[in-house]
Parts: sequence; C-alpha cells; structure tokens
Amino acid sequence: MFDIDSLAVDPKKAVEGTWVKFLGLETTQLKIARHNNRKAENARSARLYQFYQELKDDKDPAVIEQNFRQVQAEVMAEHILVDWKGISKGGEELPYSLENAVALLSDPKYEDLYQWVFNESTKKENYDLANEIAVVEDVKDSADS
Repeated sequence: MFDIDSLAVDPKKAVEGTWVKFLGLETTQLKIARHNNRKAENARSARLYQFYQELKDDKDPAVIEQNFRQVQAEVMAEHILVDWKGISKGGEELPYSLENAVALLSDPKYEDLYQWVFNESTKKENYDLANEIAVVEDVKDSADS
C-alpha cells in the first residue's frame, strides 16, 4: 500500500527555503526554496507571459535567449535563491542581496551556479516533511531512553 505521507513536503521550507551546503562545504550555504513553489510558479508564469508579449515580433534568437535568461534569473533570485552565507568574489565577501543574486544567476560565466541552484531546488528531499518527522521521533525516542 502506498503511504501518501511519503509525498509530504514542508510548505514553509518550500517557500521560504532551506539551507543547503554548496558543494558539501560547511562554510558555504545557500538558502533555496523549492523550484515549483506557488509563488515562484506564479511569478514565472507572469514574467514569461510578459516576456513573450514583448518579444513576439522579435526574431533575433540571441536577443530572445538573452532576455529569456534574464527573466529566468530574476525569478530564481526573487523566489528560489533567497539567501547565502560564505560567498566571496575576488577575495571579498559578497553579501546576499537580490541584485547580487540576479547578477550571478544571469551571468553566463556562472552557469554552473545557476544549474546547481536549479538542481537543488528540485530535490524533494530538501523539503521533505518526513525527514523532520523522523528527526522529531528520533529525539523523542532518545529522550524516552
């Protein structure tokens, strides 16, 4: 029998994000909301609709690709990559801000960062409610011992 609880995710983590170690580094963490959370989906739909309305007559593939990348990066920065710790650029700490997130996520030089954030935001286990329930149960079991 299929236990429907295996599909449960923490709605708060899905929207507000969860801290994920960047490339397994203890000192570098990114707070990532779930890719398909409703806020992100609504923003993505609205921005893509606007994008297509503005560019429907533009046939230049380079312009379309550049603008599409910008839309995707802005939505990801606004609703998916919501914070970070331990990021530097040129040896200087790079504080999290929406502007810094958009700049990195929209820059083709940092495509690997964009892809990493995207991949982490689609991993259900980052948002599992079952994991939290299991931790709570483990703590209760330990306390009872």
